[in-house]
Amino acid sequence: MEEEKNLSRRKFVTTTLAGVGAGVLAGTVGTKALEAEAVELSSLPPWPYQQLHSQAVAKKASDLYLTHAEYEALKSGTGGFTGMCCNEAALEAIIKSAGYALPAGISSAFGGGVAGWGCLCGAVTGALCGVGCFHGKVTRDTKGSGRAFPIAQRLLEWVTKTSGAPCCHVIVSTLSKNEGWFGQKWGSPDHYRSCALWTGRVVEYTIKLMNADAGGKFTAYKKPDYTKGCATCHNPMSGVSDCFACHSEKAYTGAKGDKWPAANPHKSAPVAESILNPKQPNYLKRENGYLSEK
Repeated sequence: MEEEKNLSRRKFVTTTLAGVGAGVLAGTVGTKALEAEAVELSSLPPWPYQQLHSQAVAKKASDLYLTHAEYEALKSGTGGFTGMCCNEAALEAIIKSAGYALPAGISSAFGGGVAGWGCLCGAVTGALCGVGCFHGKVTRDTKGSGRAFPIAQRLLEWVTKTSGAPCCHVIVSTLSKNEGWFGQKWGSPDHYRSCALWTGRVVEYTIKLMNADAGGKFTAYKKPDYTKGCATCHNPMSGVSDCFACHSEKAYTGAKGDKWPAANPHKSAPVAESILNPKQPNYLKRENGYLSEK
């Protein structure tokens, strides 16, 4: 069945690109290319979702990143890292386990918190790309399932509660301190192994969410009440995320003891205080009034 889907996809790509190529040479996009797209569109996501074994998909994602044997080879200096990045491994594991195929490279730029910037975790972005393959839109004129946002919100909630924030730099710092490899360089064997296992955990929870949604047992994310006032300054922010994942609640108290939203967190407390949260791993130090990594 998977071979048939891949064959259909190859037919779509070959036919469409051939038509587009001819159209470009002629100075216009040929109608055959548009017809081919309309005929073969069903082979592209969003695909129907059927419940998957969350632990099996998680193991696949982790191994696509780094197997235990590869980790041992890295530790001994007899091997090098050749696996997928967290984002690619998460996407590949989800769609392949469901019997479909897309090049995992479409998510490659998300590695390292988006090209190494340490922003949104790559395992999360890869998993969410997988969610979109079943719940997203296929064209501007079609409708998605409307389930992508609810599933994504629950995943981000879990990641935040598990690791402090959905940011790569926070998650890696949390993992390194909890697992005893803090201080090692980015790309160390322990870093790769830790992120490989984390990728599996993210994928496992994503599959659990999609399974619950497919089985009618999904529970929606309930945003914190205090975020209702955030848009007064951060317009048009929707006020969904848990601000206190990264910011200190103390910084949201005004001079007269007023709680947010009456208080302005950027004026009622030093910026350094506003970004410190006791729940976060203490990997910062103060130097000349500024915060930097220890």
